[in-house]
Amino acid sequence: MRSLAEGDAVEEIDVGAFVAWVVPARVPLRPLWARRGGRVAVGNVRLDHPEEVRRWGGTREPRPSSLEIVLGAYETRGQCCLREMLGDFCLVIYDEATQVLVAARDAVGVKALYVGKRRGDLILSSHLEAVHDVETIDEEFLADFLIGGDPGPERTIWADSQAVPQGSLLITQNGKVANSRFWTPHAFSIANEVKEGERVEQFRALFAEAVRIRLGTESETWAELSGGLDSSSVVCMAHHLRISRNVATGIAGTITLADELGDGDERTYSQLVAAQCDLRNEVVLNPWPWRDDGQAPPLTDEPRAHYPYFSRDRAICDLARNAGGKVLLGGWGADHYLYCSKLFMADVLARGAPVSMLRLARQWSVAERKSFWGTVAREALAPLLPGLGRQCFAPAWDRIPAWIQPGFARRTGLAARLASARAARAPRGHQFEREVANNLQELTRWLPRGSYELGLEPRYPFLYRPLIELGLQLPPFLRARPLAQKWILREAMVGLLPEMVRLRTGKGGIDARLLWAFSQERERLDEIMGAPMLAEVGAVSAASLARAVEDARHGRAPATVMMLCVLGLETWLFVRSGRWTVSGRNYSNRRVSAPRGRHLAASKGGDIR
Repeated sequence: MRSLAEGDAVEEIDVGAFVAWVVPARVPLRPLWARRGGRVAVGNVRLDHPEEVRRWGGTREPRPSSLEIVLGAYETRGQCCLREMLGDFCLVIYDEATQVLVAARDAVGVKALYVGKRRGDLILSSHLEAVHDVETIDEEFLADFLIGGDPGPERTIWADSQAVPQGSLLITQNGKVANSRFWTPHAFSIANEVKEGERVEQFRALFAEAVRIRLGTESETWAELSGGLDSSSVVCMAHHLRISRNVATGIAGTITLADELGDGDERTYSQLVAAQCDLRNEVVLNPWPWRDDGQAPPLTDEPRAHYPYFSRDRAICDLARNAGGKVLLGGWGADHYLYCSKLFMADVLARGAPVSMLRLARQWSVAERKSFWGTVAREALAPLLPGLGRQCFAPAWDRIPAWIQPGFARRTGLAARLASARAARAPRGHQFEREVANNLQELTRWLPRGSYELGLEPRYPFLYRPLIELGLQLPPFLRARPLAQKWILREAMVGLLPEMVRLRTGKGGIDARLLWAFSQERERLDEIMGAPMLAEVGAVSAASLARAVEDARHGRAPATVMMLCVLGLETWLFVRSGRWTVSGRNYSNRRVSAPRGRHLAASKGGDIR
């Protein structure tokens, strides 16, 4: 045993050529390693169906851990069991006799797993900091991140390391490394001929199961409750399961973010849900980005667009942990595969049904009080045009922002990385299907980490694999009706969700508080952007970015997501450099690791071989 600088105890597992280290305090819910015969398994595994997996291997221990169950199944079924496992997991299995190592990551990438090489040794870790060595940014990752896109499942911020893609196995044998993808959202097609009633009942049953298997003990399970459709559905379904005696435990309490600026205060809805479910409801009021809460910002493994909200995330997690919470339920996922853009109109036209397209355009334009011909042009015709024509109709969030250096945009082919361009590469008549799959593929880049990984386990019922697979195959008419997104979820929650929440047509936003923060945190932002590190690598124009931030201070910010992306990454790099100050002190959050390069650079990442 040895100790980290943070005071966490580390256990070492040494099996011949295989050496592993685990930090039990970081994951208090379960053991992080197990041994069975000549095999050892290391990782963080939460199974959706532990009894079924146990039957695969006939594990006889009276109360086996998840890893012991997996080792038993692996003994009888080999790699096949890893492909069929449901849950959130990242793990490595090493067979001492054959010297074969197999690493696996769950289908959606809820758990992180990274791979790199150092001095000829292959290194796998749930933390990127442990596998990378040189501060050279992967330009491919950078290009996609700056426009809010998907850098690809294997890319990381650093050029010398990669992620094990979600839904894949990494296998090493005889010095060779191979990747095998066992699940991808692109493998599913939309089924247009379905019966609405049957699909609603199927969805409701799967959603109930998804919530049930993610509940911990009553005192340890908390839930985020925004008042929106997704998180409210999770909380109300958990309550329904409890009062119908389908589960022995429920939720101990809920946490709501409320912002009194703009339309960010949704307590009218969240309090309605909390009251119906008779639950404690804690409120984090008026959080804003870059807020100094007296502690150094956490140095997460990778940047996130919402990284500047670190004090908000810390407040949420502290509330749950201080109340005895170990599990935090969230509504992540539904927006990524149940949301319905109007791109399906272009598919209807591409399949040779102009009359049906015009009927749909009329239905939506009347409900939304928009121009009929404008709807036809934007939603049905523009997506079928070549690149330049399509971009003429693109909204601000789907264009290359002004602060990107033209040379960087050309060198990285940035225009082809935009969301509309990626969807347009789908086979004719399948753009909507491709868009949904792309959205789910990039979800792992948006899931919160950092504070959420310290003694707390986020669980997301909407990321239950059978539920996702049903959702990916839903036709547009089950995803949305005019002014009613996620139609199937609304129908599935009839009688469970307060009608005021179930029938609401919009949702709150953070834009007003974000624009306010540009002025409130002027000094901090000026410090961060005094010498932008992204300008150093030739990706961003410092002057153009400064103008965009100044425009935002006056309420002019048409592409807030892309602005959050660039400022989130710039903030992350600024904190990493040790220049963030709290009470006049500089904080360097670097973890103790191998020596690093002194200068930030960008290059095209290579494969790990």
